[in-house]
Amino acid sequence: AAQIASSTTAAPTRRIVGAGGSVTSITGIAFDAQGNLWASDQANRVIEYSAAQLAAGGTVTPNITLASAFGSIARPWDVAFDSHGNLWVCNYGNNSVASFTPAQIATSGSPQPTAGLTGTQGLTGPLGIAFDRSGNLWVASIIDSIAKFSASDLTMVGSPAPAVVITGSLRT
Repeated sequence: AAQIASSTTAAPTRRIVGAGGSVTSITGIAFDAQGNLWASDQANRVIEYSAAQLAAGGTVTPNITLASAFGSIARPWDVAFDSHGNLWVCNYGNNSVASFTPAQIATSGSPQPTAGLTGTQGLTGPLGIAFDRSGNLWVASIIDSIAKFSASDLTMVGSPAPAVVITGSLRT
């Protein structure tokens, strides 16, 4: 905390390095309720480093690796957890967002999403996701828009219309 609060050039106290080139390009990270670090990796997977691995530091391999099942993880760009502990993956590669339950992400594998968004407005080139206090999912897209999907629309895989779409304009 002291290093973050000051302008220092001190070496980090912990450094996680993927062993044997296990990580290609991390684009997003999120912590689960247990303090495990989850990362979206451009190698069409989501990886997890346990809280114990983070505390130890050094060269580690991912504790859990989630791979794609029928496009469920396609060039993932961001990850987030909802209030129920479900992992949501923002897929730039196929313009979708997929959700996996805590049981599905407890071990490595290729789980089928239990909920998600696909083929709807607001998902063209999704780059970032976040949940608000009411459980609504917000998706930021490369086409200069932010879309809000109501919590009630996040219970299955589907194509609901966003409740809100905020668009901007390019500044020159």
